[in-house]
Amino acid sequence: MSKSIVCTVTNDISQDARMHRICGTLVENGYQVKLVGRLKSTSIPLDAYAFDTQRLIVNPERGFMFYLTFNLKLLVHLMKSDAELICSVDADTLLAGRFASWLSNKELVYDAHEFFEELPELSGKPIRKFIWKTINRVGLWGRVRCYTVNDELANIFTKKYGKSFLSIQNMPVSNTNKRSGALPQETIKLVYVGIINTGRGIEEAIDFVSKHDMYELHIVGSGDLYDSLKERSVNQSRIIWYGFLKQDDIKNKLSGFDIGLNLLSAKSKNYYYSSANKFFDYVHAGLPVLTMNFPVYKRLCAEYKVGELLSFLDETSIQNGLGKLESAYEAYHTQCLQASRIWNWENEKKKLLSFYTEKIKALPDI
Repeated sequence: MSKSIVCTVTNDISQDARMHRICGTLVENGYQVKLVGRLKSTSIPLDAYAFDTQRLIVNPERGFMFYLTFNLKLLVHLMKSDAELICSVDADTLLAGRFASWLSNKELVYDAHEFFEELPELSGKPIRKFIWKTINRVGLWGRVRCYTVNDELANIFTKKYGKSFLSIQNMPVSNTNKRSGALPQETIKLVYVGIINTGRGIEEAIDFVSKHDMYELHIVGSGDLYDSLKERSVNQSRIIWYGFLKQDDIKNKLSGFDIGLNLLSAKSKNYYYSSANKFFDYVHAGLPVLTMNFPVYKRLCAEYKVGELLSFLDETSIQNGLGKLESAYEAYHTQCLQASRIWNWENEKKKLLSFYTEKIKALPDI
């Protein structure tokens, strides 16, 4: 019988493209997989997936008590699970995974999507940051194998925690729906895809477009700032809000835009060392990217010139970056098409399968 894995996240599963790819790939290659998240008051019905899913009901829905309650409920769930291997995704599920692995002699994997103790929400909050640092230290004590989302974080975490971290990058399944045609002479359509939270450059993009008539800004996603930013731009016809869209719908829409935005604040080390899904989604749709001069994007743009790098998140920098993209648009577009043949999940998943094959070799058959 195939080996069984339970993966745990604190989100409601529906928008987690990375976990959809990972779990789907494991199922395709003979594993039994269950993805456990949470059910929020705003959650939408889940699609049918090849892997099993479960969402835990936790109140309150944010803050310290949420994380404590979620991990306690998750621990109970993991102790009852027949899965041989627990994959804890990020520090906010790691304690439950660590204690369940000790108490039930299950194998533990740590999948670090985020530089969790450096999240922008923890800025200026030393006690909370210390708590998350401690959780990481406790969670990674003992036998555990680890991977993360890019080479840069893999190097940092390996040195920081004394555990070897493999890099399995945030690359999408190849998208055949690609943009074609020259850049429009009149209205240029900028697009942002992702969570609508602080530090993601959305406010700056809104302010920029409100002052420059030749651009439209199309915003796809939801998050804590969605309502307030939408209300702030209610009288601006060139800012279009879509709300949450399913991943397939996003892929189908992206080819209708011109330039992708991946603007982030350098104040957060989590953002500074990020490798956002949206960056690769833009590239796969053939959209040149306006992104930040952060380590991962700098490395990627040195491999293929798919976008322009910004050192500062201000109006002048955005205008100059867009100007460079517009002046050589076809060259950037061609580089996107070339990069998408290499930067894809079909290539990256080989590392994932090798990781789990090595991990499970020693486990007994059931």
